[in-house]
Amino acid sequence: MNKGWILAIALIVLAFAAGLYLNGYITARAINLGEKQDLEMSSWTKAICDGNSCVDVNITCVGDKVASMELSSDLKEFPLTWKDPRTKEELEKIC
Repeated sequence: MNKGWILAIALIVLAFAAGLYLNGYITARAINLGEKQDLEMSSWTKAICDGNSCVDVNITCVGDKVASMELSSDLKEFPLTWKDPRTKEELEKIC
């Protein structure tokens, strides 16, 4: 095999390894910063409603910021006379 090809392959492998290392370093650094701020991760399911139609959503928060929201149910429709029994604060609170 030509020395140029060997050098090119070695550089590609080295660049790939450096990318993996830096990705791990950046991720670890972000986790360390989160620990310094003493952030807590929590998750739960919440019904999100519009009128008499609701869906359940899995919510994950880190501190007071939303990390993810994923649908966990199909649309549920209640009778037109249905009123959501939750308080305004309970309805608005996400994290």
